[in-house]
Amino acid sequence: TLFGCSSGSVLAQTFAALHPDRVSALVLVDSYFAGCFGKKNHLLNICEACSWLSYYLPAEFFLRSLRVTYNRWRPVYSILRKELYHKRPTESIKQRMELLRMEMPANLARLPMPVLCVAGSQSEWFVKQMQRAATLFRHVQLATIEDAMYPTHLCQPHAFNRMLLDFLMDQHIYRTREAYGG
Repeated sequence: TLFGCSSGSVLAQTFAALHPDRVSALVLVDSYFAGCFGKKNHLLNICEACSWLSYYLPAEFFLRSLRVTYNRWRPVYSILRKELYHKRPTESIKQRMELLRMEMPANLARLPMPVLCVAGSQSEWFVKQMQRAATLFRHVQLATIEDAMYPTHLCQPHAFNRMLLDFLMDQHIYRTREAYGG
């Protein structure tokens, strides 16, 4: 079972498309896609490239908005705050550049494995992205977790874990100890 969140979901989808025999299920959380499903949007790419300058701003510049945004999810705020102080701007920019160069695989609709697409209800953009993603796969479940935003699995970990476990059990990928007689 391959799990990808945010840009990791782009990599997970690519791996699954290249090696469908090695993936029993695909879980995509708060996913987005490089370009518009393979179409290059040069204006959007230029805007994104300009925004990369903000990667070099000091962490303190973002703390207030981070605190306001994640006020309801204190553990998420703590995690993101720590990441903000330990960011590696040049590394992040290189990763973004490579993601922009990636093309979404054309064979996603033919993938044999079940796919779970998840987004938090407080992130309208990610909900729309996951709805678009759901149209790309043959065996897909679309789920929205209430009172969560990016990163959904950190905002509501118990709800997310329950949803993930239910998905894996429904697909007969995971069985409880009782199912094994233990």
